[in-house]
Amino acid sequence: MSEFLDDELQTMICDLIAQHPGIHISKIAEILNRKIIEIASQLQYMEKKGLITIKKEGELIGYYLGKNKDASLQDRRFQDIRGKLYTIVFQNPGLHLSKIAELLQINVSLAKYHLVYLQKNNLVTAVRDDKGYYKRFYVSESTVSLREKEVLSILRQRIPMRIVLLLIRGHTLSHKDLLENVAVAPSTLSYHLTKLVNCNVVMMSVQGEKKGYMLCDRGAVTRILQKYKLNVEIQMAVEGLKDTWKDFTLL
Repeated sequence: MSEFLDDELQTMICDLIAQHPGIHISKIAEILNRKIIEIASQLQYMEKKGLITIKKEGELIGYYLGKNKDASLQDRRFQDIRGKLYTIVFQNPGLHLSKIAELLQINVSLAKYHLVYLQKNNLVTAVRDDKGYYKRFYVSESTVSLREKEVLSILRQRIPMRIVLLLIRGHTLSHKDLLENVAVAPSTLSYHLTKLVNCNVVMMSVQGEKKGYMLCDRGAVTRILQKYKLNVEIQMAVEGLKDTWKDFTLL
């Protein structure tokens, strides 16, 4: 196990002990989903460093935060992590767990642990995306409307974002036109177009025998893209569309 991961685990253990003074090792292992032997080695190290103290309660041992000044440093550290995590979610509503961890440059398990803490304290809320695979995070009582959350959830996916950027100039494009610019199978493109249509981001235009796709409300999509600055996803989506994005930023 690396020192970095050990440090993360010690932070989570300290946090648990701070919230539940006298907590037993089995409960710590259960909550953190780790083996007892792994938790025991960390507790032994932390006790030697004075980060925690122990108290025998019959046949059980309860753990408490120590008086060592390093304990307060640990406390400040995970408060700092939560502050940065909250800021990332506030500035980038709709991100999922792995992206948050990547931006914060911490392990996914640590990011998840602190997000759960923020959720329990009603600072952050989580909404599953349209596939139901990912939870996307928003600050509680934020100004993000339900409609914006719905659109953000879709636009944070690479293929739908690419489709939207192809349509942003106001053109109506056929399935064939889109397929030439989106490197996916025809059925995959149809799947994502259906999602965009069902979400009322894209609509189908029929003129005689010609069928095409266009944005339902170009202005609304433009405002969402500019308001929430989807920089990471945009960089992934605009390969080959730099001129389109340049024109868009001038709107």
